[in-house]
Amino acid sequence: MAMLVVVLLFGTAVMLGGYMAWQYWMGVRVAKAMSAAHLLLGAAGLEGIALLLRGAPDGTKYGGGGMLFGFEAGPVAGVGLAAAFITGLLVPLIAKPKPETAGKMIVAHATLATLAFCVLIWWLMRR
Repeated sequence: MAMLVVVLLFGTAVMLGGYMAWQYWMGVRVAKAMSAAHLLLGAAGLEGIALLLRGAPDGTKYGGGGMLFGFEAGPVAGVGLAAAFITGLLVPLIAKPKPETAGKMIVAHATLATLAFCVLIWWLMRR
């Protein structure tokens, strides 16, 4: 059940991020509430994956699963999603003084997040 919550949180964040990227490419200004929801969904999903990997307060732990390039897939997904979260936070900070880099930063953030989300799904399916 806990893995379903994590997948729903990240899946909603991915869909909302895709919609925001589409709006960006169409030249429409994204609502700040939408960006805030995307940020909060990502943060909640990171908390959920941390609980899956390290264990919940009641002692339940969701370890194991498949290997990916010699590493366990769960921590790889967690590190990838954390890196996507950090790059997402850096997009507005870097794009404000250098607007020409905004598109490249969004593409890097989206690519990293999508790959890490796919690894998360693969890990949970192998379990």
